[in-house]
Amino acid sequence: MRSFLRQSRVSINSRSWDDGTGCVFVVGARGATGFALTVGSEVFEESGRSLVHGTLDYLQGLKMLGVKRIGRLLPTGTSLTVVGEAVKDDIGTVRIQRPHKGPFYVSPKTIDELLENLGKWARWYKYASFGLTIFGAFLIAKRVIRCILQRKRRWELRRRVLAAAAVQRSEQDNEGTNGQAENGSDSTQRDRVMPDLCVICLEQEYNAVFFPCGHLCCCLICSSRLTNCPLCRRRIDQVVRTFRH
Repeated sequence: MRSFLRQSRVSINSRSWDDGTGCVFVVGARGATGFALTVGSEVFEESGRSLVHGTLDYLQGLKMLGVKRIGRLLPTGTSLTVVGEAVKDDIGTVRIQRPHKGPFYVSPKTIDELLENLGKWARWYKYASFGLTIFGAFLIAKRVIRCILQRKRRWELRRRVLAAAAVQRSEQDNEGTNGQAENGSDSTQRDRVMPDLCVICLEQEYNAVFFPCGHLCCCLICSSRLTNCPLCRRRIDQVVRTFRH
């Protein structure tokens, strides 16, 4: 759509373009930013539909009362600020149109008011980008810390499981050859190497015995999620809760 704005002048590089008509064409003003028309009239026209169309509307659950027409206009003498791309055709007609890149404004505000408004939006965009940057850095740091803690927990779990397996192999090798004193020493060493914490979560004390292997290394909560013993890898047929005095 082409809008015709009277008594406008376009100046580019401090040189006025004037085709002698004292007017300039603004192409696509209705789609420009800041352009608004004043409501000039509102008319409600009652529906004049035929009986057939009325019956069809009734069957569809519709009831058309009429049509409301709103007329919008630009009052004569309104001062507008136009920001866009100025071109002159072969016959000397000056036109302002939407540029390929950049803003396109047709607004009753002055150029100073437009610049002030753009400055406010620029500050808001700056604050928003700064906040999003901080939030993104927080999410990245949180994920990195979580990965580090998970790796550390897996490494600690692996170390404890290997230590417990080594103690078990040592007990099996020395079984039947050591006396009661040696058994007491091995028990003390096992208690020192194998702490009372569950080797899976490293938070709760172990209180579940696996059958048929008989290992006691996990808590009851973690044991409910296992199908094989984490020490000997034998299948778990039954889990029995233990209690300490």
